[in-house]
Amino acid sequence: MEPEKLKQKLKECKSTGKLNLSYSELPEVSPGLIQQIKDKCPQIWELDLRNCQLTALPDELAELRTIKSVKLNLNQFVTFPSVLCNLPRLTTLEMNGNQLAALDDSIGKLQVIKDIDFSGNRLTVLNPAICKLNTLVSLNLENNLLGALPEEIGFMRNLARLDLSSNQLYSLPNSIGKLVPLQKIDCSANKLSMVPPSMGHLKSLREFDLKYNDLKEPARTKFSEGLPKFLEFLREEETRLQLEEIERSKPKGVEVGAWIEYRLKVNQQDQKIDSKCHLRQGQTMTMGGTKIYSFGGSLLHNGQKTNDLFVMNQDRMEWVKLEQHGSVPSPRDGHCAAYDDVRKQLIIFGGRDAQKRRMNDLYVLDCKTLSWKRPTMDGNIPPHREHASFQVVSANTVCLFGGHGSGQRYNDLHYLDMEHFTWMQPNIAGTAPSPRQGAAMAVHGELIYLHGGRNNFVCDDLWMVSMTGLTWIEVKTSGRFPSPRHGHIMSCVLNAEKQASLYVYGGIDELGGASNSMFRLSKLELVRLDGEAVLGANGQPVNPIWTEIEHELNPNVCRIGIFYGDSLGSFQVGSPALGLVASDDITGETFWDCYKSAHVTALVEKELDEDSLKPMNAKKLRVKHSTENIRSTPSATFRSLSPKEKLMLEYVENFRLQFVELYPTRRPLLLTPVNECLVHKFVCTTMRPTKLPFTELYDAPQCIRFVADFLKYEPLDDPIQYPENIPSPFSVLAWQAGDCFDLSIVLTSLLCGVGYDAYAVMGYAPKAVTLADQEQLQCPLLEEEEAARIAEANRPKKKEVEPEKYRIPKPKCLESRFELDMRAKEDALKAEEEASAEAERLELEREALEGAEEPELAELPDEYAGRRVHAWVLVMAGKREVAENYFVEPSTGRCYPCNGSPYEGVEFIWNHTNFWVNMQEGTMNNNDIEGATLQGISWDLKNTDKWEYVLEAADPLESLNRAEEEVG
Repeated sequence: MEPEKLKQKLKECKSTGKLNLSYSELPEVSPGLIQQIKDKCPQIWELDLRNCQLTALPDELAELRTIKSVKLNLNQFVTFPSVLCNLPRLTTLEMNGNQLAALDDSIGKLQVIKDIDFSGNRLTVLNPAICKLNTLVSLNLENNLLGALPEEIGFMRNLARLDLSSNQLYSLPNSIGKLVPLQKIDCSANKLSMVPPSMGHLKSLREFDLKYNDLKEPARTKFSEGLPKFLEFLREEETRLQLEEIERSKPKGVEVGAWIEYRLKVNQQDQKIDSKCHLRQGQTMTMGGTKIYSFGGSLLHNGQKTNDLFVMNQDRMEWVKLEQHGSVPSPRDGHCAAYDDVRKQLIIFGGRDAQKRRMNDLYVLDCKTLSWKRPTMDGNIPPHREHASFQVVSANTVCLFGGHGSGQRYNDLHYLDMEHFTWMQPNIAGTAPSPRQGAAMAVHGELIYLHGGRNNFVCDDLWMVSMTGLTWIEVKTSGRFPSPRHGHIMSCVLNAEKQASLYVYGGIDELGGASNSMFRLSKLELVRLDGEAVLGANGQPVNPIWTEIEHELNPNVCRIGIFYGDSLGSFQVGSPALGLVASDDITGETFWDCYKSAHVTALVEKELDEDSLKPMNAKKLRVKHSTENIRSTPSATFRSLSPKEKLMLEYVENFRLQFVELYPTRRPLLLTPVNECLVHKFVCTTMRPTKLPFTELYDAPQCIRFVADFLKYEPLDDPIQYPENIPSPFSVLAWQAGDCFDLSIVLTSLLCGVGYDAYAVMGYAPKAVTLADQEQLQCPLLEEEEAARIAEANRPKKKEVEPEKYRIPKPKCLESRFELDMRAKEDALKAEEEASAEAERLELEREALEGAEEPELAELPDEYAGRRVHAWVLVMAGKREVAENYFVEPSTGRCYPCNGSPYEGVEFIWNHTNFWVNMQEGTMNNNDIEGATLQGISWDLKNTDKWEYVLEAADPLESLNRAEEEVG
């Protein structure tokens, strides 16, 4: 350039800050030119070098530190001039119409750049380093040879304008949907068949040009309908693709009946965090979207309370222990939780901390940031409590009911405004449910349903309250009612005809074990808000109907259920279908490794036979509880057989077969009954000599009295048959109830444990004995008083003590003798009048009774006379200073001499050492005279003519060892 012209340009730059050297055909920018610019234009901010045939820039250009804009259009640059990265204020760069084929990593060092124009070059690849330009607002890549864009383009968080027209792009990266500020994008004249569905979330987008591409249907049609509809289509397409991806990545489940079972994985990306959700109780399981959040609880293997937060993602079937932030709640159990689907947050309330203090604090977890906060609450804050019912009832409201507080249970109902965190306790008319904890809550429209719960008893009632009517209504139902339970779950589900039904599952039963039954209450439309009954065609009230559902869920060591939508999910330990071993022993490594789900509407009604429809007696309920609650039994030996026990059962079965063949008319022997876990055990191994740590029970009278008073006696369900189960003494003492066999085994175990020679006896007894009817017997207390009176009368009298020679004289009485005589006469007269009145009253009562005397009713004969099965205890002489053999009736504690008892026959006896069958004719059947059958019976168990024993050795363990040696 001519010097005068350059001088003029520099003069203009000094006043404007812009140096325009465009179209000057400069072959290069020399260091001398840079020095002149520095001297003449120290505040230059724009350098225009367009169309100058430049191929490079000198390093001295970096000395122009005030430059903000550089225009290098229509030059001959083949590589990017990295010296531009040393301009600390550079915000605008134009390099269109050059020969750039690639960009090096130095492009990422433009610290404050806002606008870049690389249009009209020969770029085939865009260096990912350009994505580090967080300040970039506009990027023009028009008319290049780009075939793809880097995935990192989504990191350019301020990009608002992007021109990609006239390239060779076949696709766009999915991360482009993260460019939230993007307002304009031009992708015309490419080879795009589809754009990323994530772009549907670009709310700031105002211009989107996709002309002259190869868009496929329905994208082409949607694009022609305008940008709003096209973006909506992209969002729908993203949802569809996400669901497809979920199905592809989701572990393949195994169909087991109506259920689909999944093996739960454990996310162990961080080796320092144990993501196994170990078995616990008192935690909350809350469904939020496709995730199940587990918070808190006390670990089963050590009882420690935690504040762990786990999530099980149903899309991946994977446990993850989440890292929590903010005001994390203290470790607790017994709290309640609900999920706010509008704000995507988890809410927990109350519970009991590690110091066993009940709380009424409320915490909120932002499920996106995993940050806890404890909001300031206003209004009528509920008192401290645990095991309350908690449920979201509307978009802004959570309902709280009941719970267990300090020394009391509640039946109050509170609403929480989730927007302002304000508590409100509405005034509800009608009779409220009794105070309770652990009630199940479900919502249907504006109706809130409550079922069951626990106070001093376990409840099974159903209540309803309307959020607008605010009146408590006890719902009258019919059908097969759910058993009383608490801590269960309930949900309202619509069927295909949009009819609502309530489903109830799980919980804790009256015996304290996990209930595994499921029920459905249909025809909820019959419930009226005014509490009045709906009348049927016959004018009789028609109520909703309970039915039991066949859920196909087998008992498990620890099963947790959760309702979501119309489905029931269940966590369990182990699965035969998946090859997962279910161990009965809970250790620190045991966790929920299986998840299964089913649509509740696909589950059918349970078919019940006549026996199932009959009311189940108390013992059957207890046995059912033991079989369904693995953790209720103290040891795995109750549910399995050791190798020695299997050998014993084989030996005993051989004895039974021989006995049946030799004595086909005899009653079958009770050798291997099933225990409370439905496992066959040799009856002698059920007997356990036990010495309790109470000295009061070391003597027979106190021990007998303890069993009779402490254990509730229950007659046999079938008076002429053996009981179906013979439980262990441990379970009988835990249940505090049992039949004659159970009480006899317990008493024999206790007596043998303290040194008595005791046996359980199986035989026959009259009706009064089997029913523990003592109406015809003298009161035991009177018998004790009579025995004490006789003992006192037979006690030798003590010698009279001779009076002492010297005694201190008594003080003289200073009271008037006349007054004493007059007072004595008045008392005698009054006593005579009272005696006369009492005699007249008794005479009148006698006359009335004689006039109303009724004829005595003849007692009906017993249809089971002589056949009523019964068990009692025999205590033999020889040990513990027992002089004579005697019987003990465990139901009443009465003792009888063996030759003067009411019993009518003996079939066999047993204890922990052996089993003896009575072979004495005339002592096994009934006799006309009560107790006469057993008179003269021999109790010499060593006499094989009179008693047939099962085991050759005196100790069954010795026989077991011998059998094992023979097998070996």
